Amino acid sequence: RDGRQHEFTFAVTEAPDPKMIGHVGVGPHQKEVLVQHSPVAALGPAAAAPFRILKDFVDSIRAMAMQRVSAKLLAGPVGILQATYTFAEKSTGDLLNFLALLSVNLAVVNFLPIPITDGGHFVFLMYEKVKGKQMEDELMARFQWAGLVFLLMVFLFATFNDVERLIGF
Repeated sequence: RDGRQHEFTFAVTEAPDPKMIGHVGVGPHQKEVLVQHSPVAALGPAAAAPFRILKDFVDSIRAMAMQRVSAKLLAGPVGILQATYTFAEKSTGDLLNFLALLSVNLAVVNFLPIPITDGGHFVFLMYEKVKGKQMEDELMARFQWAGLVFLLMVFLFATFNDVERLIGF
């Protein structure tokens, strides 16, 4: 760095928590800095936060699609409940921040072009605009079922990940 050479020493140690086996020790822990703003000065950072969360979510999905990040990191309802409890124990601000993150993530998923979501309905409307007629009901129903099956598979996969983490596999 800056033309200087640095030496680092790494040591492999036994993980005190069996759930941490296989983890390198890098996680979403950030140095917490409390900044107090007046209500008016807080409007800018508050308005920018959902867009930052959206960018992080899209980057995470892209990393999973490119297999740079494991899909085992997906959390389902059990994982979300555990995270909510953890953030609620810390502070009200952390809990509200997590709930904002969850809300933005759900909004993004809702706008994905999966047939059963709002994004999927938008795709059907675009099809109708381009073709000049509505898609046949049977074909639309098949797409809807495929979207439902896909979302249920993701839900079950994430729930399986949660249970796996919970029992320590």
